Amino acid sequence: MPRRVPALLLVGLAACGSSTAPTPARDAAAVTVVGDDAADAPAGATAEAALDAGDGLDAGGALDPAERLRAARALSEKLRWKASIDALVQAAPSGDEAVLEELAFTAVVAGDGRRATAAATEVLTHDDLPATRRATAYYHLGRAAELRGDLDAARDAYEQALRLD
Repeated sequence: MPRRVPALLLVGLAACGSSTAPTPARDAAAVTVVGDDAADAPAGATAEAALDAGDGLDAGGALDPAERLRAARALSEKLRWKASIDALVQAAPSGDEAVLEELAFTAVVAGDGRRATAAATEVLTHDDLPATRRATAYYHLGRAAELRGDLDAARDAYEQALRLD
């Protein structure tokens, strides 16, 4: 039986062997981040409005990490990467791997390889991480390495992700 390989990993591996790697901005137009039911709830619109208004952005703000994640996803859907990253950074101290994974993705799309590497590396520190989430973190590490122009590191990260599949 042939082995199934996730399409995102194939894109990453193909980019490592190509002189024209896909750009995060172009990739983002075709990506839909699928979350849990709570993250897709209408409350995201309220959280996004609070973020847009500047409410809850200080350390003592009213938005909890789940609301910030919903708001960040809503901002990402509007291609507002910087605002999305800001919301995710404020939610990240909770240590929630879903928030960190979203931060790694958003940072890659925004072209911030340093922040993407930091977030994906932190995701990998969780011992009880499911293999799919671990593979996704390695994928983000690969994309961040591409942003730095380090195709060897990118290839290594993509291969690590494939081994987990």
